Amino acid sequence: MNFNLIDEPFIPCLMADGTQRDWGLRDVLTRAPEIREVRDESPLVTIALHRLLLAILHRNFGPTSLKEWKRLWTAGQFDTSTLNGYFERWHDRFDLFNPQHPFYQTGNMVTKDPLPAAALFDHYACNNNATLFDHTVNDPPLPLDFAATARGLIYRQAFALGLGVSPDVVINGRPTKTGNRQDSTLARGLILLVRGENLFQTLMCNLTATETADDDLPVWERDDPEVAIGLGHVTGRLDLYTAQSRRLLLILPQDGDGRLIRQIHFAQGRKVADETDPMKPYRRHEKLGWLVMGLDAERAVWRDSAALLALAHDSDRPVAALNWMARAIADGILPPGRQWALDVFGAATQPGKATSLLLFRHERMPLPLTYLAHGELVETLAIALQRAQDAAESLEKAAWRTARETLKPTTEDGSLGKKDRDAITAKADAIAPSRLYWSRLEVPFHRFLVDLAETGADTQHALAQWVLGTVVPSARAAYDHSIDLMDSSSRFVRAVAMGRQTLEMGLNHLSKTFKEHQHGQT
Repeated sequence: MNFNLIDEPFIPCLMADGTQRDWGLRDVLTRAPEIREVRDESPLVTIALHRLLLAILHRNFGPTSLKEWKRLWTAGQFDTSTLNGYFERWHDRFDLFNPQHPFYQTGNMVTKDPLPAAALFDHYACNNNATLFDHTVNDPPLPLDFAATARGLIYRQAFALGLGVSPDVVINGRPTKTGNRQDSTLARGLILLVRGENLFQTLMCNLTATETADDDLPVWERDDPEVAIGLGHVTGRLDLYTAQSRRLLLILPQDGDGRLIRQIHFAQGRKVADETDPMKPYRRHEKLGWLVMGLDAERAVWRDSAALLALAHDSDRPVAALNWMARAIADGILPPGRQWALDVFGAATQPGKATSLLLFRHERMPLPLTYLAHGELVETLAIALQRAQDAAESLEKAAWRTARETLKPTTEDGSLGKKDRDAITAKADAIAPSRLYWSRLEVPFHRFLVDLAETGADTQHALAQWVLGTVVPSARAAYDHSIDLMDSSSRFVRAVAMGRQTLEMGLNHLSKTFKEHQHGQT
């Protein structure tokens, strides 16, 4: 029995003509200019597949310098003979059922209690996994076909949360304790992917220069992966991108199962020390140093777009792909007028439960390359987002006042007890105009982001148009819509009028500077 990822179709691709098709590793890389994008139903599977593709490309093409990168970019496709030679050399290591070196697994391993194959994914309910996208359960176990199993192995090695005690295993007849389950390399933080017009461009944009040490190897080239599990640090980017966070081994299909996997051996694998990941954004904390930027379930990522784009110009810890594109523009390899996209992937955990997944998210925002060439545009974008935040705060104050006047008109001394304050907060949260406001502002913000890149030097006019033409009307509309959903008692009507007064005070203060700018131009 075999299923070789080099040849068997398992990577879901959206082709240039809009059709969907699955390809194996060889076809995905050699046909990259014909493929619009790799896209799985799960966003985190999507980014895990990209990491695997990038590891193969780094192993074969580097690059180690901008000059080498330019040569690869100019070619317009990855060299087929180089890839074919590599795949021929390591062909057996990409087989899911290689008896000694099964791909992304630990050969000759046994656990006492195998898990259902669904444990390879977090969007299936299995054991301690919450149901995110469906309602499959352990009994009966959900079988996976070989293609889905391959995607699951790649996903699980990249994304796994530390969760409880891992079972002991027996490897090649030797009992081994595996300790507690630990986070994998992509378990925490946002992951950024610069997306070009086709898969070749996307992979090239994220194939940033790296120096490869002699001991920096992808896991399938290691004769004994257990040696790597003992390493507390990564030896380089190839090691980082293919680190095996779990010891896994598929249990071969039984008679009558055909090409379906029902169970797997599953245990803790390699714990990699906190490393700087070139695909993650970091921010500096005054006391804690560098912290990876994470996903907030209550906050869309586009609201932090200025902070993300600013990392292209960060001299200390830039996001590699953004910084690399900025260098390619400065060197004349890429035109600054081109517009691509920035994909942001991440997972959020339950509040107070760092080991319980709440949601996956994939957001895509436009990326005019002008922002990577001109840092001052990013600063203007940050101002635009701050003005939007100012309006949101005015909305929250208006909701609070509306709730207060509805539940407890102001007393002589203006005092409120804890019980009153909690009730007002709950009422304000029910009104929640800022949630509607932010959700409706995303599409206009994307338009503004693109328009700002095309305005040239007249950024103040663009800001005025953004605040007066979009932010302020959106805030008013969000408040009106939110209170329309509430009761119509006379007390509430009076409370709404007072809440609107609070909102208008905030919006008028916000608008003043920009109205003066507009009047100055007339």
